[in-house]
Amino acid sequence: MADPARGPGGTRIDLDVDGNDNTTVGTVGRNFWQVVIHLVGEGPGFLLCGAMANLGWMLLRRPEADGGRWAYYLAPAGLALGAGLLAVLLRRGRRWCVVLSVLLIAGSWAGYAWVRDHADRSVAVRIRQFDGANVTDGTQRKLTVDIADPQAVLTVTFHIAEHNPSTQLCVPDTKLNASATGGQVVQQDDTTVTIRPGAKSTLELTVTVKTDSGCYLDLDVSDATLRPN
Repeated sequence: MADPARGPGGTRIDLDVDGNDNTTVGTVGRNFWQVVIHLVGEGPGFLLCGAMANLGWMLLRRPEADGGRWAYYLAPAGLALGAGLLAVLLRRGRRWCVVLSVLLIAGSWAGYAWVRDHADRSVAVRIRQFDGANVTDGTQRKLTVDIADPQAVLTVTFHIAEHNPSTQLCVPDTKLNASATGGQVVQQDDTTVTIRPGAKSTLELTVTVKTDSGCYLDLDVSDATLRPN
């Protein structure tokens, strides 16, 4: 016969002489935690599968704003898989491995969300390229880039190469002058331009080449990075 003083999962419910529930908030919390440990502890294989799926998903869906900080979410995801494996293999300490694995999975998602929202992101693939071959002094080239976050700061780095390297040496004396439509240029040097986008989702950048007369160069975008403001 079932014990009327026990609730779901076999947790104890304190009753007074009149049959009223005297269970305190602290007791409810402890009982709930015990039920969670009991249910999860009985299925470490299920937890192991969940940890494997978690790690696989993060490997396949690495956020665009990775910024090289993959360890922030892949490290705890990998450790969660290891703890889940120990929960299957070990007899002693199994429940602690289960708890550790669950906490690490939660930590991996916290790291994933942070990297997605705060790390620098490469947007070079979003740039609609211009023809930068065989440019000379005064040549203007335009490029557009889609900005997903108008609050971020965009930094574009250009690569300048000699068009006729065997007959000229012009790169050291070459500079770029940039202006932006849909944003504001806040800093620039010889090959790097930093722009604060406006409210529009598309930014147009006009680049003017400044070099010696008679020089011919090849201009390309080597990197474009959005940095959260």
